[in-house]
Amino acid sequence: VGKGLNNLNNTCFCNAVLQCLTHTAPLANFCLDRGHSRRLDSTAATVAYDALLAVERHVIEAFGSSQSSISPIDIVTNLTKIGSHFAA
Repeated sequence: VGKGLNNLNNTCFCNAVLQCLTHTAPLANFCLDRGHSRRLDSTAATVAYDALLAVERHVIEAFGSSQSSISPIDIVTNLTKIGSHFAA
């Protein structure tokens, strides 16, 4: 089944979406292979929030952590950078 996600101040719907993305095999395999981060220019400083990179890191943590649950804090705290309509 995989790792559970900690509820970070009413994030249950966000967590449900993250669980679906995390366990979508083609995306999970792409992330576990670090497909996105390998395509990035390692010398370039990332100024803007990179949502796909955050998902990649989340998937790697979800499948690699020994904890029973993890906190998707990076994604949750940056939701408004993905879309302003995610503001509380």
